[in-house]
Amino acid sequence: MTLLEVVTARPCQTYADVLSRLQAVNAALPPDDGLRWFGTLYLDMTTAVASHAQAGGFRAPKFLEALDCAFADLYFAALALFLRDPDSTPGAWSPLFDRRSAPDITSLQFAIAGVNAHINRDLPVALVGTFERFAIVPSREDVHYADYRAVDRILAAVHAKVKATLVTGLLAAGDVALGPIDDAVELWSLEHARDAAWHAAELRWYIRGSELLSVQHLATLDGLVGLASRGILRPGLAWLT
Repeated sequence: MTLLEVVTARPCQTYADVLSRLQAVNAALPPDDGLRWFGTLYLDMTTAVASHAQAGGFRAPKFLEALDCAFADLYFAALALFLRDPDSTPGAWSPLFDRRSAPDITSLQFAIAGVNAHINRDLPVALVGTFERFAIVPSREDVHYADYRAVDRILAAVHAKVKATLVTGLLAAGDVALGPIDDAVELWSLEHARDAAWHAAELRWYIRGSELLSVQHLATLDGLVGLASRGILRPGLAWLT
């Protein structure tokens, strides 16, 4: 299958669908495509969340699985838009898609740029869609939010394993020199990005009745997230230091 055929297949319904689609995307990409690094990180993170769910670790497993599928479908949809018409790509994703063949960008930069776009832009949209599907009003006092925060801890655990693969060459030397400082900054960014995504979802929930406000809010997110990704994808290691 071509990459476009992979990302335009039927919407995901299960964790297994997400995992197989991510594997198919990576398989369809050239070996030197920077998007593969984001795909590798995404696969490991989703595998960990799915394993936790299979072990009965979530209190509202159907909600979380539906959220995971809606979340993944937004990434596949963004990539499909880029493949069909690059000018129609969501602004949050454009920096990564545009620069995915750049030889002066490290694997870790590609991975983090993807996580940045996906969490800060797509997760609020996926959350609101899943709230509506399950007729749930977002609340920080219920099991859905408790499960959402539990995912943070899962992702933090995955990070330690994945980083050993992504940090190579000169970046590895920099990591040794910086010690736990860059680890803390990166984990802080992920945790706070997910917290900000919940905040953005709460806002989108309460403005969802206004198409104008919803469109403007998403356009603002696209611009801000895209700006952050352009900074992450600067050549060399300056962004880390």
